[in-house]
Amino acid sequence: MDKIKNNLIYVVTGFVLLCFLQTCGTRGKIIDNKKEIESLNNKIDSLTKVVSNQKDFDGDMIEYKMEQTMYKFLIYEEDLDRGKISLSEIKNRIDE
Repeated sequence: MDKIKNNLIYVVTGFVLLCFLQTCGTRGKIIDNKKEIESLNNKIDSLTKVVSNQKDFDGDMIEYKMEQTMYKFLIYEEDLDRGKISLSEIKNRIDE
């Protein structure tokens, strides 16, 4: 009976020690992940502020510029179909 008690104490102590070490390792990984997530959220927030402060990214302005570019392309589309002009030449003329 004494042998069982002595062995039981070692087994229980070992089990508790293993559980403790496993918990510490997992908890450390969780803390590291939370710090990394917080850092990424801060970076995203700062980028969002930068983008929102720029006035060039207004949705109406982008749509207007896109329509103007499409209209300019339509001017040269017939010449492109006939092989009189290349896409790079059209791009250069539109960018002027």
